Amino acid sequence: MSHLPPSVSGEARKAAETDCTFAFDSQLGAADTWAGNADEHVATSYAKGRDELRAFWARIYAEPGFKLEWWPLTAEQHGSFVVTTGESRRTMVDKQGKTHVSTGHYITVWKRQPDGTYRFVWDGGE
Repeated sequence: MSHLPPSVSGEARKAAETDCTFAFDSQLGAADTWAGNADEHVATSYAKGRDELRAFWARIYAEPGFKLEWWPLTAEQHGSFVVTTGESRRTMVDKQGKTHVSTGHYITVWKRQPDGTYRFVWDGGE
C-alpha cells in the first residue's frame, strides 16, 4: 500500500515505487537487496560502493531479531535524480532477549539509470 499522495507523479512516483519495492524486498534479500538497489557509485555515511554496503547490511541483518521497515511519504524530481523521504521502523532484540522498536525518518537520493530504472546513490536516516 502506497503512502504517497496522488500528487506525486511521473518520474518521482516511479522512483518512489522503486523505494517501496526495495523496502519490501529487503525483508527477503537483506544485504543483497541493498547492494542490488544501489548505484555503482553509492556513498553513504557508513559505506562507499556496493561491496561495503553489502558487508555493512550483512552485519546488521545478522543481529538477532533485526528488522528494518520503511515507506516513502514524499518524492521530488531534480533532473535525473529523485529524492524520497519517509518514515522508518527498526526492530532489534538485545542480549537479554528484550525487543526494542524505534522509529525515525529517512532520505534517499535515487539516480535514473540509462535503462530508465532508478538506483540509489545516497541513503541516510535518523
